[in-house]
Amino acid sequence: MLSNEICPFDYIKVYDGGSDQDPIINTYCGQQRNLMVYSSGENLFVQFNTLKRTADSQNRGFSGWFEFSERFVNLGFIGKNDGQHIKGTECDQKILSRKESNGTVYSPNYPFLYHSNIVCKYYIYGLQDSQHLERVNIEFEKFEIPATD
Repeated sequence: MLSNEICPFDYIKVYDGGSDQDPIINTYCGQQRNLMVYSSGENLFVQFNTLKRTADSQNRGFSGWFEFSERFVNLGFIGKNDGQHIKGTECDQKILSRKESNGTVYSPNYPFLYHSNIVCKYYIYGLQDSQHLERVNIEFEKFEIPATD
């Protein structure tokens, strides 16, 4: 269960930085499998909150594995366009229209080699309201992705 749903009892809150004063990535409760959260910098703060209970609890809590690495995707490629890094993801970004606007998107580390075993998602949103219904067109100017290894 994620933060857009209610976590009325026990939960984990993850912050993109070294304290609870930094931006919240998300709040998690319920059952999660293979949940991966990435910081945008060198720190990640995880806060585990439980309610006081009068009866014995059978909740198991959580177990996680962490890794420090310089191999994670450098997010500098997002700054080349008008995208915003989606906090908590390795390299996902969202790009919002500014009314009939355009821009450029890049793969990680472009024009240099990209790392293997990554997934970056690009969410590109046109305006959609009572006066606007934009569609999105993407044209790949350069495309060098091998078809096989």
